[in-house]
Amino acid sequence: MSTTLFILSITCYLVSMVSTLIASFFVKHISTRIIQATITIHFLIFIIWLFIRNNTDSLTSPGISNYFFLAFVCTGILCAGVITRLQYPVYVKIYFAVYLLSLLVFFITPSRVLGFIASGNIKAINPERIHISDNYYFVAQQSITSGNAAEEKQFKMIREMGMFHKTLARNIKLPMNTDSVKMKSTDQPDSFQLLIYYTDSLKPDSMILEIHPNDQPGASEKIEQKRPQ
Repeated sequence: MSTTLFILSITCYLVSMVSTLIASFFVKHISTRIIQATITIHFLIFIIWLFIRNNTDSLTSPGISNYFFLAFVCTGILCAGVITRLQYPVYVKIYFAVYLLSLLVFFITPSRVLGFIASGNIKAINPERIHISDNYYFVAQQSITSGNAAEEKQFKMIREMGMFHKTLARNIKLPMNTDSVKMKSTDQPDSFQLLIYYTDSLKPDSMILEIHPNDQPGASEKIEQKRPQ
């Protein structure tokens, strides 16, 4: 996600949450016209977003549709604290309550919430995964800004354990055009030897990585690079 969009998203989201909490305490002093106007603006922004959204707009290269959806979510949050305290139909209260419940998801996976409210796509932040062997995976490391490196990407190595996973190593640099990863047999239980296949200058190539999970986070060492046989 671009730095500007990230800062704007998290600021607007948190300010909206605080504002709706304060408004819920002073709901008796808020004019009905103001509440209805805010609700109208909320749905009007959504209608505009439906017409102007562009598939080329993304978190790394945001366009006007990103900011309109962000405004749509934030106005929904602003309405939520007041609507839930007033006499409105149950389905209206449930609709706006969803905006407040997003705060629970934010505490668990803030990146996914910010990615959604800044794009309208629930899968906007979906880190790349590369299967290694059994329940071992490489998962792309998420960052606020998109990397400028044209040749390498950073991954972390994890071991899935049911609903949870254990991170074994971070900041592992793999070639940008990595095709597959295979686990090599090793007699050392505290290290992994992996054969990385990738494409370099339109030609297949490979290299061997040795990863030491018991070392400092990010401990990885390139042993050698060779052509696949």
